[in-house]
Amino acid sequence: VPTEPMSLGESPVQGAKDAPIVMVVFSDFQCPSCGIFARDIMPAIRREYVDTGKVAIAFRHLPLQRIHSMAVRAAAAAECAAPAGHFWEMHDRLFAAQAELDDRVFRLEAARFGLDASAFGTCLDAAPGGRVARDIQVAARLGITSTPSFLFGVQTANGHITFRNTLAGAWPIEFYRAIFDRML
Repeated sequence: VPTEPMSLGESPVQGAKDAPIVMVVFSDFQCPSCGIFARDIMPAIRREYVDTGKVAIAFRHLPLQRIHSMAVRAAAAAECAAPAGHFWEMHDRLFAAQAELDDRVFRLEAARFGLDASAFGTCLDAAPGGRVARDIQVAARLGITSTPSFLFGVQTANGHITFRNTLAGAWPIEFYRAIFDRML
């Protein structure tokens, strides 16, 4: 568990800004366990905890490039959808199409959200960097090397997160409920 409070920085956050618990997810769009979490577990967490104002979810990229050839590009596609407010929708669609990730899928999903094709393509083709690179650096600094990895914490008065628990891997919903309920 990180000992220093951490800022969420530019991380996309889903849920109430004043939620008592923040769960930071380090994920890779090609990671099979990340897909299981995103498709099967996260919807229940959203219904039970995020939609009720108890938990906010922050997303951090950790593309495992050595084993997932499209992971960085998928992360870039999600980031390219973010300025138009479609990060979480792209997140969900990329995990839904996880077995087929390629430029065709990225551009198809961008069109589905009404994103400008030229601007999206330019963004997608830009050298990887920005938030994706910063998230990778944060993960390295924290010693996080696998996905999905989760940090569970509470917000301090200055908006930083003080962490209380960690979890690595996609576990049944009961594991997340136990952590949330204990922290609440």
